[in-house]
Amino acid sequence: MISVIDNRLTVTVNGTEYKFDLNDYYTGGYISFASRNSYTVYSALSVREIESNSYYASLSDFDVLKKDGWTAAFSQDPQRDVAFADCEITDQFKSDNGLQHTGGGFDPYGKTSYGKWQDPFTYMAALTYTAKQYKYFTLSVDYELADPGSPWPIITFGQPNTTPEMFYKTTNALSNPTGGDSAIAVYPETEGSLNIAGKHVVGGRKAATAFTDRKEYHNLTITVTPGQVTAAVDGNVVEYSSQLSSEYNGGYISLMIGCSYSFFRNLSIKSLDTGSVDSFSEFEAISDGAETWTPKHTDEYFAPYGGVTDGSGNILEKNYDGSFNVKGKANINVTYFKKPESGKITTFGTSFKLAEDIKDGGIQFGSYTEDTANKEFYTLIIRGKDESTVAALTDEQKQNMVNAYLNWNTGLQDVWGSYADGTETYEIKVIKQRKYMWKDAAENNTVLQYAIRLYGDFASGNNSEVKFSAIGFSKSGDEISFANAFKTAAYGDYAKQFTVSDGVGKVDFVTLCNLGYVKTVGRAGVVEDESGKSFVTAYTNSGFEISGNLTGDIWLTSDTTDKAPATSGNNYITVILDGKYKGTYWRGGAGCRDNLKLNLDGGYHTVRVERANKVGEGNMRITSIEFNGRLTKPQTNAGALSIEVLGDSISEGIGTGTSSDKAWDSAGGGDNAYYSYAAVMGRELNANLSVVAYAGKAIKEVREECYPYIGHGGVGNYNFSAANQKDVVVINLGTNGAYNVETRGNDTDDDIKNEAIALMTEVRKNNPNAYIIWVYGMMAPNQEHFAAYEDAVSAMNDGKIIAYKIGEKNSFAGHGYDNYHPSKDEHAQYGKELAEYIKTLNIK
Repeated sequence: MISVIDNRLTVTVNGTEYKFDLNDYYTGGYISFASRNSYTVYSALSVREIESNSYYASLSDFDVLKKDGWTAAFSQDPQRDVAFADCEITDQFKSDNGLQHTGGGFDPYGKTSYGKWQDPFTYMAALTYTAKQYKYFTLSVDYELADPGSPWPIITFGQPNTTPEMFYKTTNALSNPTGGDSAIAVYPETEGSLNIAGKHVVGGRKAATAFTDRKEYHNLTITVTPGQVTAAVDGNVVEYSSQLSSEYNGGYISLMIGCSYSFFRNLSIKSLDTGSVDSFSEFEAISDGAETWTPKHTDEYFAPYGGVTDGSGNILEKNYDGSFNVKGKANINVTYFKKPESGKITTFGTSFKLAEDIKDGGIQFGSYTEDTANKEFYTLIIRGKDESTVAALTDEQKQNMVNAYLNWNTGLQDVWGSYADGTETYEIKVIKQRKYMWKDAAENNTVLQYAIRLYGDFASGNNSEVKFSAIGFSKSGDEISFANAFKTAAYGDYAKQFTVSDGVGKVDFVTLCNLGYVKTVGRAGVVEDESGKSFVTAYTNSGFEISGNLTGDIWLTSDTTDKAPATSGNNYITVILDGKYKGTYWRGGAGCRDNLKLNLDGGYHTVRVERANKVGEGNMRITSIEFNGRLTKPQTNAGALSIEVLGDSISEGIGTGTSSDKAWDSAGGGDNAYYSYAAVMGRELNANLSVVAYAGKAIKEVREECYPYIGHGGVGNYNFSAANQKDVVVINLGTNGAYNVETRGNDTDDDIKNEAIALMTEVRKNNPNAYIIWVYGMMAPNQEHFAAYEDAVSAMNDGKIIAYKIGEKNSFAGHGYDNYHPSKDEHAQYGKELAEYIKTLNIK
């Protein structure tokens, strides 16, 4: 069998497939048969033409590109009102191992672009496919990144004209490409970030981290479906999605490159049918003064009651004419579902936010039909079976279940029954629709939405992981017609759609963690001990992150325990909003309730809370959180380097303060771990950072008392599983000696060496593939032990264990306020130097 689909030739011989890629010159033609053997016989010939909705271009032949409808344009500065002007492809591009921009003053290492970190996007060339406009599609293209500081390869889509739009600026300080008034830009950065940006994209601009190798080809895939754009690098190594505004209408697609050695090749675009998705969400801006809003896409989709919410997640009322009440709302989020076939019913989704707010914590299964004539409606529920088991049930099996239940429970009481089907036994319940959530305004009320709700219907032991599967069906006499598919959920699958506010209620923080709505930052996590169950953050730069549509203030309730007796008891937290430092605050005493002082606007935000001061102040145990809005599952920094720092006071950020009077006042200018060299290094590398450091501790104390645990004082055993293994472990210890601070003055080089070897051996056991870097030189008084660190590293005889003397390239006027620890500026320089060194290791 021979098939040609989407520029791929597949030949199947005796069940074995052979695949070949076709180049741009293949345009189809006649089919012929030839043989040099007179005994060859051909028979049973069939040819079926497949209408293709795909386009492919290798981007290697400009004559073919022009024939296909590609045009070029150039702008010297598209971010400062210099419009793109059409030009010849050969004026701006060449094809040498890929499509590259070479015209318009090309000087990749000159002043036009290279190294201008805040504004690299000048002298931009664009190649636009003008033969077709795309709204929903999948695009695949291979790309190669240039050196850091050079412009990145950019894909824009959704532009209404064949000549690209100018970019618009988001801030005066940073001007990355953001698309135009209509276009959306997707681009991987040389520094590792994958970006989706544009005026029709809802949410933040920065996304997950790729850290793709420079000067090697990688694959970027962009998928645009109703309400959503998803970008992925190299399959799903890095994947990120953003919501689309309903104002997005599709348009032309362009490839853009600045003055750099960045390349494109092997582009394919495939149109997608809007009916290819069962549901999608859109963001809608409401006109000033509008009191009602009517859903779109009504030929194929419907927006149910409960499917339209404001920025705080509050459900908006649906009117009998199908419109929604939006008075006083600036923006709304709309979830659409695919309509059922004519005369059929669909069970379209599940929810833990009950549309009529009758009760929290239940599972709601919604069903919808547009044909109610002479029919009754029910829902069949199966408890305790997985999705694959219920999906395999035939309509006949389901009908037998329903009939058996209705014959047994004639009064339709709300009880579970047991049904045997061969060797399989099912716990089932059938609920008749007696109330409705919404009907249309037509005289015969032909459109109906109803739901069944389950509260505490666990099979046994109140297990929140028990699966419930539901499917709606209509009944007319003895005739039963089921929806297309079951919907399955468990109580623990999602958090309740939390909507709490200041002074009204609190969400248990551990529950939120267990439901997957909290991203752990650094050496932190849920601990259960004699103090109960809580989320513990003890070490600097550790904490948590949450994301969602949030309004107003966020309040955190926590305790401080296990406080070292010699310390003052002060404790501070740093708050970071959407990647930007917002402030550092004193968090009060025992059982305190702290305002994070954010005053959020209802949009999509990411809030990070980190420990700001030293572990000696005790474990901070977070017990509850208060917020107003809807959380989403946190974004993962997939592909980023995972780095752990083991240290003492230097790694805690001691010395970053301004005076000894404010040493412990992190909010008032005292020592603050946000400015430590470790934190600076982590931000420079966009890494997943973990710090395990304790002021005044020697090498042995950190190895035995700190490294194995989540918190101070042996609280919570840390899980050294494969998932928590690090790419890099930085060790900055020895200033306080080998064993403990009391013996520091008497420790010999052999003492230091032996304890360093013991620590590195432990680290290597837990991180078999990591680079281990022993950093020294930040505090000059202990130079006499430098040889001991180097000897210990040499004794390990491991090519990925390194001794690195830091600070030789930097000179400073002085040290921190105590004239001993590094100052804030020194911390910054050390952090940047260490980040640059780690980059040279080319860790994949």
